[in-house]
Parts: sequence; structure tokens; C-alpha cells
Amino acid sequence: MSYSVKNTDKKDMYFFIGGHPAFNVPMGGEDFNDYYVEYEKSETIIQEFKGKTTVIADNTAKVPLSHELFANDVFMKDAPQSSWIALVSEKSGRKIKLNYDPNGCIAVLSSYFEDKAVTEQAKFVSLEPWSSVPVYCDKEEDITKMSHAIKLSPDKEYVFEYSIEVGQ
Repeated sequence: MSYSVKNTDKKDMYFFIGGHPAFNVPMGGEDFNDYYVEYEKSETIIQEFKGKTTVIADNTAKVPLSHELFANDVFMKDAPQSSWIALVSEKSGRKIKLNYDPNGCIAVLSSYFEDKAVTEQAKFVSLEPWSSVPVYCDKEEDITKMSHAIKLSPDKEYVFEYSIEVGQ
């Protein structure tokens, strides 16, 4: 996947860009809990949500999946050590690998609802490559002052790319 942003204006342009590729989990005869997220290298990932801090990964490359893991929304790593992330089935060995620019941000998302029956219907995991931490993570409302916004000068172009490999 390749996105190109070109500033055709005469003044600076600020933006955020990323992808939301989502994958069916579980795949055939498996359970959601049979999967894990694997990073190329060990990462420490701390999730902050509504004043609550949760350690998702503590210097590890493997994060076992459960619906409860997403009870506090998405988890992400800004400027990760890894340049790829994979969604892997412990049972079948199925693997979906997403390659991205580690200068940005990588997020992992799935649905969680208080009603477990509703959660069970949300059969997906999204591996989300971003050019930088998403806009909703900044408390600043003026995009020109947001710490992670990308500033593009007039007549300049920004290219954001990632690739997906599917295998077993």
C-alpha cells in the first residue's frame, strides 16, 4: 500500500495518515485466544486510557491476544524498534505479517464490549501502521501545534507505505 500526500498550496500543510487493515480472527476452527501479535524485536508497550495505565508488553516480542486485552481500546507503539508486526495462530501457524516504517507508529485494535456475546461477534484484529501517533492522542486541538502532526511545505510530497504478507 502506498499513500501519497502532496501540498499544492502556498502555505504549510499539516496532516496525519495511516492504515486500518483488519483481518478475520479467528480463521476456521480456531479461537480468538489461539492468536498472538509478534513484533520483529522486543518492545515495551504501555497503554494509557482514561487515566489508567496498563503494561501490554514488557520487553517482549510476543503479545497473546484476548478480547479483554482491548477493554481499554487500542494499544500502540510510537517509534518502535520493530519494522514488522505479525498476527500469528498458535494452533495452525497461519501468519499475516505487516511491514512498516518504524519511524512512525504501529497500533493493534479489536473490539471489546461488556456483553461477551457481542464481543464474540467482532471477529477481527486490525494492525494499523501510522506515519505518527494518531491525532486523537494529542490533547492540543490546533493541528499546527500538535506534536505528532506532519508538516508538509508547499509543493512537497510525502509518501507513506506498508506491505502485507500472508503465509503459513
